[in-house]
Amino acid sequence: MKRNIIALEDIKKRISDLKGDSVNMEINKGRNKIDTFTAVIIKVYPSVFTVETFPQSQQLNQKESIREKMHTSQSKQQNQRKKPHQNRLQSQMSSKTFSYFDVLCGDVKITPVLEAEL
Repeated sequence: MKRNIIALEDIKKRISDLKGDSVNMEINKGRNKIDTFTAVIIKVYPSVFTVETFPQSQQLNQKESIREKMHTSQSKQQNQRKKPHQNRLQSQMSSKTFSYFDVLCGDVKITPVLEAEL
């Protein structure tokens, strides 16, 4: 079976072309753990790129939602002391950084989100 050879420079170009667009990301964390989420590519640097994920409430799987409920009940009193708008902003967006080498090795897969999916 012939494999396509992709250079690191090609991956950098493809990701820089997607800057500002919504993408579906699939992250292989090892031991059959795969994290999937929708994000926007925010910044592109020579060695890494940064994405900002959409609100977690739209993406949580069952384990994460159970874990979050347990954490929320324990820290409810602490969160009440914070201003309400700070809580909303923290739960809405988070940024993550990946290297181009992660994409080259297949640990990170990026697919553009079609307009119809939004």
